[in-house]
Amino acid sequence: MIEKELTVSEIEEVIERLEHHLEVYNECKYQYENASKQKERDRAFKFMITYANFMRREFEKPKILEIIEGNITVPYTFENFARYADVDVSSYLVKLKKELEKRIKEEKKKEEKKE
Repeated sequence: MIEKELTVSEIEEVIERLEHHLEVYNECKYQYENASKQKERDRAFKFMITYANFMRREFEKPKILEIIEGNITVPYTFENFARYADVDVSSYLVKLKKELEKRIKEEKKKEEKKE
């Protein structure tokens, strides 16, 4: 079965979901680092892990992984992703946004050729 490329709207949706998950992750990380009670830190840490896993699942999708890997021959690994998701996701979002811009330009060129 041949997989089709992601459409512009699909990439936009992925970026939107990732930005939301990253925002919640960062809020939880802040709570984890600044909570005065151990129970609050534990709860915030669990939420951090949960949202990091949401983001990791997005990146593990073959077409998304293909975009973030680019021309790298060594496959990405997501070890310790939950601890460093804020840094990693930010750089992955940059790559996804560049790909989105590229696809939008390609679509505009196709539309211009049709006219």
